[in-house]
Amino acid sequence: MHLFFLILSLFPNSKNESSPSYLKYLSHIEKSFIINAKNQYNLDCSATGGKMPYDIEEVGISFSIQRQLNLDEARFLEISLIEDFLNRINSNEEIRPFLREYPFTSKRVNISIACIDSQGKFYRTPLTYISNINGKIYYKIDVPKGTFIKVKEESFEEAQRLAHENPISMEVPQPTFREEIRNTWDQIKSLFTSP
Repeated sequence: MHLFFLILSLFPNSKNESSPSYLKYLSHIEKSFIINAKNQYNLDCSATGGKMPYDIEEVGISFSIQRQLNLDEARFLEISLIEDFLNRINSNEEIRPFLREYPFTSKRVNISIACIDSQGKFYRTPLTYISNINGKIYYKIDVPKGTFIKVKEESFEEAQRLAHENPISMEVPQPTFREEIRNTWDQIKSLFTSP
């Protein structure tokens, strides 16, 4: 399995002031993308990271969702996220000179989604984990010993074609009043923590 280095993004100012400017641009793009994913699909971000020693070679964002996803839902959600993130990166002129390649492609973006229950445990069926690595979409299930087994693999292009042919409505449960306040507070905090 392709190893991908993840940096936990627990604090809004985790990128220090002496970071290269491209990390600040990327952080701004990631924040707006993560907020949109939360609002649109009720996804929680668990980690961000990538390969960025001298430029932006790869970017990874891990999410969790508290619901089960079938194959069509998982495909549609994964492709929607990848397309949105690539659009945000490729349309940002400030970050463009720092991209390893332009346009940035699905081979350089690793977006993963873990399907969990309200206790934080993996759903075993129909799918546990969806990820994009090197332009391939992997659909996996969790087996009792805590390992993931691949049940399907598709190229990004094939998954994209299927997702566009069969669009899915991803109903987002209405947030409780408490969740609405927390989301609003998180958005206000992000306005005051500039990259």
